[in-house]
Order: sequence, then C-alpha cells, then structure tokens
Amino acid sequence: MPVRSYKNLLALFFFVFFVCVLFLILYDSSLELNVLQNIHSLDPTFRKTTFSGMFSIDWFTKVSKLALGLGTFLFSLATFFNKTTFFEAEDFLSIFMVLLGAFCALSADDLKVLFLGLEIMSFSLLIFIRNFETPNADPITFRVFIIYGFGTALFLLGSALLYSFYGTTDLPSLFSSFSKNKPPQSISSAFPFLAILFILLGLFAKMLYVPFQGLYKETAEKIEFSAFVFLNFVPRLTGLLLLIRLFTLFHFESFRFLFQIFGAVGMFLGFWNALRQTQIKNILAYESVGTLGLLLLSFGQSYLNFFPSIIFLFLISSLSLLIFMSTLLRVQSFGLKVTTLHELSFVRAQSPAAAFLLGASFLSLIHMSPFPGFISFLLLIKDWIAEEAYGTLFLALFFKILSWGCGLKVLKVLLESPSLTNFEKRRRLKYRHVSSFIIGTLFFLLFFLVFKPDGSINLLSLARTTLQWSEDLGALM
Repeated sequence: MPVRSYKNLLALFFFVFFVCVLFLILYDSSLELNVLQNIHSLDPTFRKTTFSGMFSIDWFTKVSKLALGLGTFLFSLATFFNKTTFFEAEDFLSIFMVLLGAFCALSADDLKVLFLGLEIMSFSLLIFIRNFETPNADPITFRVFIIYGFGTALFLLGSALLYSFYGTTDLPSLFSSFSKNKPPQSISSAFPFLAILFILLGLFAKMLYVPFQGLYKETAEKIEFSAFVFLNFVPRLTGLLLLIRLFTLFHFESFRFLFQIFGAVGMFLGFWNALRQTQIKNILAYESVGTLGLLLLSFGQSYLNFFPSIIFLFLISSLSLLIFMSTLLRVQSFGLKVTTLHELSFVRAQSPAAAFLLGASFLSLIHMSPFPGFISFLLLIKDWIAEEAYGTLFLALFFKILSWGCGLKVLKVLLESPSLTNFEKRRRLKYRHVSSFIIGTLFFLLFFLVFKPDGSINLLSLARTTLQWSEDLGALM
C-alpha cells in the first residue's frame, strides 16, 4: 500500500474516532428513544441542559445528530473504499468541522452558541468547496463568501432585534415570551416576527444558498458524486432540522404562515428548475430544494402528525441514495460515464440490470416511484385530507406534478436508443421560458386565492394587516 493510502487510512481512523467522541459528548443515553413506537407520546418540549445551559439535549436533537453522523460516515467510507483519492486528511478535517458546527447548532440553547455553530459549519463548507481543483474555484468562492457575509449580517440583525425587544438571547426565555404573544397586529408587536424573518433569511443564505452556489456549473461537474451528496445533504438537512426544533418550541401558530410561504416558494423553485435540467447532479440538487419545501409545507399544515411521515421519508431517501451511489460507482468502474440522463441509454445498452437499478433508485430519490417513493408522499398529505385542508393539498399536488415530470424524463431516456443523445434531442426535454412565467403566475394565484383562511394566510388578511400597520405608522409620525 503506498504512503498516500496509509495517510488517508490514518485520517479516516481519526475522523471516525473524533466523530464518535463528539457524538458521545453531545449525546445523553438516559433518554428513551423508541421513536417509531412512541412518536405520538413523546413530549417535544422536554429538554435537558448541559455545559452550564449552553446546550440542550432532547429526543429530536438526538435523532438529528444520529442521522447526520451516520449519513456522513457512510458516504465517507464509500468514497475511501472505492479507491478514490479525493478525501484526504484535510478533507476529513473539513468534514469533521462541518459536523461539529452542525451538532453545536442543533444542540444550542442560546442564539450566540447557535451563531457560533453556524459560523463553524459555514467556514468549513467554504474551505471544503475551495479544495476543488477547478478553473472557476476562486470566483465561485468569492461570490459564495459575499453571500455568506450577507446571510451572517441578516442573522445578527435578527438576533439584535430580539435582544432589544426581550433583553435576552437565551432560547428558553424567548420561547416563554413568544408563547404569550399573538400574531402581529401593530408595528410594536411586529418587531419579534420581523427579527425571526431576518434570522430565517440568514439561515437560508448560509445553509441553502451558499453550498448550492458552491456547486454551480463547472464545480458540480468535476467533483465526485459522494462529495456532491455531502454538500447537498448536510447543510440542507441541518437547516430543516434546526427550523423544526426551534419552531416546535416557539409558539407555533404565530409562524405557521411563514412555513407555508417558504415551503411553497421552495417547492416551485426546486421542482420547476429540476424539470428543466438534464445533468443528474443538477436534478438532484434542485429536487432536494423542492423536497425541503414540501416538508416545510407539510410541517406548517400538519404539526402533530408530521414526524412519522418525515422519518419514513428520510429512511426511504437514504436507502434510495445508497442504492443509487453503489450502482453508479459500479458502473463507473467499468469505464461508463453517467453524468446526464441521456447517458443512461448507453448504460442500458451495456447492462440492462445496472440501468434498471439506476433508474429505479433515481425515481425513488425524486419520490416518483410507485413504491416506496409515492407512498411516502401520500403519508405527508393524508392528514391534510382528514383536516379538509384542500388548498394546501391542491398546491402540493400542483407542484409535485413538476417532480413527476422529471420521472417521466427518466423513463423516456431509459426507453429511447443511444443515437438520440445529441444536442437537439436534449433541447426537446426543456420547456420554454414563457412556460416559467405562466407557472409562476398560476403559483401566486393559487397561493393567494385557493388557500383556506384557517390553514394559511390569504390576500384579504394580508391586506388588512398591511393597512393596520400603515395606520399605526401614520399615527406614530
């Protein structure tokens, strides 16, 4: 074994060791975790503080850290044992620092600790992206750093507004204060909700937009698939879990409309852009944005029955991703390059079984397969039917049709011959830009007109609140 392989093996050993130590420090085994059996009886407000109240441990943070740690460990091992030279000592160090920041952010009991965890995670992601040896690494890193700084400023501005209004950044104190408030009806009571909006925008820039822009264009085409999955998996999953943890402890009803707004926008941007892509990595990246939007919309509508559905969805997505990565690495070991949907037809000509596994796992990843991907989607919407939230249900189905369009593209490519993979044939799978304008117009019409008043915010209530705020502002002036 060459010296470089010994160095990578030693780096992998220390990476696993320090992840285990970090997990044991932030993990308390005294709390029972029969999640699948007792999911409805668990109290989401139960928390145990550690390290002088700086960190808290509950059942949700345990499951979150377990999912992040196991997921990162699995595709790190997959990359190493497939004899790739991408993950070296500095890469394992960057991955470990990303996990350290994610664990600290998920367990934080104070806004300052939460900010430090996000800073560790974001800077480690920037270093991880900068290690890619691509021609556009420097301008991409510079653009990402500017957006990252903008997100940091928004997060600090929201934290400062909360501190000026309540006099503390301690999350339990903020939770108790928010539980006594109602949705904003005046300028003075709107400051806390405006601060939460700034924090949400900062989280979006730091945990969703920054890694996505770091994978844009040439960078996404040159990195390995496992590293691509890491940069799509960890930041977005951490952001989603962090939002769920915070808002289950806040007064949830006051922020329901924020979840539905961000969820609907995320579904539209993710699923529509995924429909227009032919690169496999780009489709998965946009699909992950749309899926997170679907989960936020589901959480905003069905708070109590959300957790069993999301656990099942994560299990199915992890299994599908494992099958897809294993099959893709096996196909690439035979010299077959699979970067676009059209190259699946060449794989079908060489190995029908490999093409079938790639297509089936990919359809399950975008939740298009009859079983189990579509069943997981049905679990998310069954509660909406019981609650007669037909506006939310119709909006989710409308955007999910865009995701099903990606699945139809995969089926079409698997059935066509390899001779159809020229540039003109690829353009046939893309819609015109005028269709984007039509879909966007329908989106806003559906959002403001179809949503029920008790399930979301509509145009009339928004107009009344805006008018009330303008009257209060005029009275102050």
